[in-house]
Amino acid sequence: MSALLLIFGIMADAYGRRRIYNAGYFVITIFTLFCAFATSIGMLIFFRVLQAVGGSR
Repeated sequence: MSALLLIFGIMADAYGRRRIYNAGYFVITIFTLFCAFATSIGMLIFFRVLQAVGGSR
């Protein structure tokens, strides 16, 4: 997550903080739902990684 903070900070400056912030919430919400329906530990880990990308917004 900390490695992506700088990237999303730059994106927020370019595209607007509100847009990036809302996109992060959307990503977290979607992948939290996917985590709930994961059928294997591999899928769960993959979805948690993608959830962390949304959390680093």
